[in-house]
Amino acid sequence: MFRTVLLAGLGAVLVLLGLIGLVLPLMPGVVFLLAAGCCFAALSPGIRTHLERYPAWRGFNRRWHASRGLPLLRRTQLAFWLAAEAAMTVVHRR
Repeated sequence: MFRTVLLAGLGAVLVLLGLIGLVLPLMPGVVFLLAAGCCFAALSPGIRTHLERYPAWRGFNRRWHASRGLPLLRRTQLAFWLAAEAAMTVVHRR
């Protein structure tokens, strides 16, 4: 029961952050939406089945479970591109 409420609450917050991130250039909205998808897929077999119909989700999910998260190279690339995007946003606003 506690796990269900926790995952549902976390998923709802992540969806909200993802939607905000799609509007604001400083926040990575897609990352939050993927994390919300993971939360909701853990809650419901129906949602998991629906998400696995999409090749992009299937590939992401397979890689995530095979390596227990993002590999170090991908994490480094993600950190670099997020920092570069934040820097460009700051420079662009000046």
